[in-house]
Amino acid sequence: LLFQDTVMRSCTVVVDNSSLITKTIMPAEILPIAITLSNLVHHAIGLGILMLVLITVQSIHASALGILLYLAILLLLAQGIGWIVAGLQVFLRDTLQALQILMLLWFYFTPILYTLDRLPPGLRGYAVLNPMAIIVTGYRNSLLDVAQPTGMQVGTVFGVSLAVFLVGAWVFRQAKPGFADVL
Repeated sequence: LLFQDTVMRSCTVVVDNSSLITKTIMPAEILPIAITLSNLVHHAIGLGILMLVLITVQSIHASALGILLYLAILLLLAQGIGWIVAGLQVFLRDTLQALQILMLLWFYFTPILYTLDRLPPGLRGYAVLNPMAIIVTGYRNSLLDVAQPTGMQVGTVFGVSLAVFLVGAWVFRQAKPGFADVL
C-alpha cells in the first residue's frame, strides 16, 4: 500500500498543485517527496500497530530489523516512479488512468497474497524479475523470521531501485521547465 499510494498520489500532485508551480518560486521536486514522506508516516503508524500485535501474539526476532533495508529500497523505487509519472501527467493527462490499470496488474503479479514458492517453477523466474516481489518477500520474511531473499537478489533490486530513482529525478528535472507553460 505504501508503494501504490505513493506512486498514484505522486502522479497528480503537480497538476493538483499547479498554482504553487506557476505563482510561487518553489522547487517542484518537493511535492512528490512530500507525498512519499506523508505515506511513510502512515506506514510507520501501521507498522507500529503490527509490531504491537506481533509482540502480544508471538515474539519478534532481530530479523525484523531487515524491514528497514527493504523499506529504504521500496522508498527509492516509489519515489523514482513517482517523479516519472508526476512529470508525465503534466504533459499526458491520461497517465493516471493508464497507471491505475498498470498498478492493478502489478499488484496481482507481486507475491502479496501468496508466496513465491506457491508459483509454478516456470513462473517463478519471471516473478523474481519484479522488484516488488523481492521487496515484499523480504519484508514478509523479516517479520516472520524465515529465510530471506539471496544477497544477489536484494543487491539487484537495490541497484534497480537506485537506477529508477536517478532516472526519475532526471526525467522530472527535464520536464520541469515546461510545467509552467502547460499548467
